[in-house]
Formats: sequence, structure tokens, C-alpha cells
Amino acid sequence: MKTYKDNVILVNKSYASSNGEYIVAISIDPSFQHVNGMAKEEWPSDWFYVDKEKIAHALGSGMRLVDAGDYDNDGTSEVVFWESDYNKGGYILFYNHFTVKEEFSWNYH
Repeated sequence: MKTYKDNVILVNKSYASSNGEYIVAISIDPSFQHVNGMAKEEWPSDWFYVDKEKIAHALGSGMRLVDAGDYDNDGTSEVVFWESDYNKGGYILFYNHFTVKEEFSWNYH
């Protein structure tokens, strides 16, 4: 596994809840993404769920946040992401403190 120094890790977005949990999207600075001396195309953001002060788990890569809210009125937030990749699109719903996810996806051909 490749490791990177803190100064090349970019925090692209972060969203916090009122109880100290948050999600964060990070990526590697494009100027440090090299393969055989050539810079790679920009890597997608990787999303993580942070429970208070520690990373609880990874949520996924290349997703875009659509919305967050307490859709089922249970007192905790649910989060919807859009996922798009080659021959794939869809939505991902995370709930129950990001321990459960439901996916609705399709292929284009």
C-alpha cells in the first residue's frame, strides 16, 4: 500500500452533524500522483465516515453528495450519494450511522 505525507492529502469537502459525526471527502494532490514519472489524471475523492474523532469506515470513491436529512424521523441523518462510472450510474443511501447502505443502480449498455 502506498502512503502519502499529510501535505499531499486534500480535504475536498466535509459535512458535520450536530452530534460531532461527519463525512469527509479526501483526495491526493494531483501534482503528487505519478506513475512511472508521469502524472496520472485526477483521482476521484474518497469518502469516509468519522465518528467523533476517528475514521469509522470508508464509504466509497468517486461519489457525489446529493442530500442529507432525517428522512425517516428517527433523529439521525441519512445521506444520498450519486455514483457514476463507466457503464454504471445510480444512487447510494447510507443510514443507521453509515453502517447500512442501499444501492439503486443501472448499466448503460
